[in-house]
This record gives sequence, C-alpha cells and structure tokens, in this order.
Amino acid sequence: MKLLFSSLFLLIALNSLGQKKGQYEPIEHNNYLGFHFDDDFLFLGNRDEQYTGGVEIEYIRKSQKTKEKRNILNPFSSGDRYWNYTFGSYLYTPYNVSDSSIILNDRPFSSYIFGSLGYTAYSKNRQKRLSTTLYMGFMGSALPGRIQDSIHTIGDSPPAYGWGNRLAESEVFIPNLKINYQANIFKIGSLRNTIMRWIQLSSVFELNAGLFRNNLIGGFKVSSFNYKSKSSSTYAFNTSLLERNNSGKKKKLRLTTYFSPKIEFVFHNTTLQSLPWIYSPYTVDNYYINRHVVALECGFNLNYNHFHLSYVFQARSKEFKKYSSRWHTWAGITLGFSF
Repeated sequence: MKLLFSSLFLLIALNSLGQKKGQYEPIEHNNYLGFHFDDDFLFLGNRDEQYTGGVEIEYIRKSQKTKEKRNILNPFSSGDRYWNYTFGSYLYTPYNVSDSSIILNDRPFSSYIFGSLGYTAYSKNRQKRLSTTLYMGFMGSALPGRIQDSIHTIGDSPPAYGWGNRLAESEVFIPNLKINYQANIFKIGSLRNTIMRWIQLSSVFELNAGLFRNNLIGGFKVSSFNYKSKSSSTYAFNTSLLERNNSGKKKKLRLTTYFSPKIEFVFHNTTLQSLPWIYSPYTVDNYYINRHVVALECGFNLNYNHFHLSYVFQARSKEFKKYSSRWHTWAGITLGFSF
C-alpha cells in the first residue's frame, strides 16, 4: 500500500482506461483514453524507495493528416501521426520513508507533477518512428507526500513522515523535452507451430533535455507477436492491427511480448542533484552520481477488440554510488481503451 493506490481503483471505476506511450504499436482506431500505474509493490520483494511510483492519464488522438512537409517534429513526408496529451506524477523516496529527520547519503524525497503534449510521426511503411514530448511540470509540491502518508495509514505500511524534507520546499516550475526515435532492424517469421508467430528487432534512441532530467539513452527492443505479419517488408512495424484469421473474422486476442535493454548516459538528474537555484541539504553530491546506468524493461501487451492491458517490469542499475543494492526494480500496469 502506498502513493495513489486508492487512485488506481478510483480511476478504474471511472473507466479512465489507457495506454503507456511506447508500449504499443500504432493504434487501430483514432483515439485512446488511458491510465498507467507504476509502483514498487507490483513486483515481488520490493518496498518504498528510489522511484517509488507514479500515475499517468493519457489521451491519444490520431491526426487526419497523412502528408505534410518535413520539419523538426516530423522527418517523414507521409505516414500516420498522433497527438498525445498526458497528466501524471512521479514520486521518489529514500529507503526509510518514516524518518522525519534529514537523511544523508540516500535519494531525497521528491515528486514531479506534470502535464505533457506530444507528437508521434511514423514513416509511410512504419519502419521508423519519432516521438517528441514537451513536459510542463512542478517539483516541490506537498500534495504527493500528504497523499502517500494518508495511504500508509491503511494496513501495515510504514508512515511516510519524511516528506517535510523534500528536495524543494515549495513548487518550482520544471519543464523538460523528450525525443524518442525507433527504427526496425529486421524481423524473423513466420514461426510456425509456436505461440508467437514472428519476432522483430528495433533500435531505440532517446534524448531528455531540460530542468528535470538530462540524459542520452540508446538500446534495442525485441518484440514477439502471436499473429502473422501481413507485411512483406523485412523491416516492417506491426502494420495491420485489423488482421483477420483463416475464417475471415477479425482476430480478437492479440499478444505482444517484448524485452528492451538500454544504457543511459546521465548529464544531470534533478531528482538527485537539485538545481543551482534550489538549495537543499538532501542532494546527492556530483561525485557519487553514476553517469552510466543500465536499464532493463520487459513485459507483455494484451489487446482484445477495443480493450488493452499491459504489465511491464523495469530494473535500473545504481544511479548513485551509495545506494546499497545493485539494482532497483518496479513494475507497472496499463489499461487501455481505443475508440
């Protein structure tokens, strides 16, 4: 039990279903309405520490334009395009959330509440994808800590008394820009007499720049699918989300599994280091920051008609040298509805 656990059930009850950007290939309808929930307790053996959880509500709208001039947001002259609108929050805590005194040599308490506007462009044959997202958020709000402390009064969770020592004592405007580029390398199929029909390998590159996080990420994504790809291209994305089975009916249940290893080159992480104009005694000194971080992500996506469900497990190597564990792990659940 911890931050925004009650919000998960509230939003499900309100049918706020959704999808996490990047977990699914192009949508088969014009719109998505979505909800995503991250938390340590969604993976066995975890507790409140480091990246402790987050929520995102997302709306994705398909653009009616299929052709336009190339620009910085769209290097492709034609192809599908999507607008993404998101509201959410991320939370970070040290190992001991109950200690109300200053905790040194551990991650400080911090939160990021944000709204974002994104634009995703695919090449005509969907071999490549570029996604650009602008985040407009705040750090330093007392609200996430109050919610977490209230939630922890339920069950046997330890009280979250330490939020008075958060990284910023009052709200600070923190914008950020994320650019994500993916390109297919090859696919293997058809895999007959197996559950998964074909496998695809893609390259992944990401740049984050702004006041929240500055890093450069590179890696790969291996995806497998339980349906036959209709594309004859060796480098095709999932181009047909309306594929029909041998009887001529639309395939209802679609399963995708994936694994994505990445390496991150860290220039600045405000959740650990703060900013020059935000004084805090809780920051991790530059000397202890690991500038190379390994990130692993794996999960599955289930699509049934208009409904979508995903579960993703994530692991990160040490972000700073004095963190006692070699890896920090957490998991997330996404519920989605397309229309």
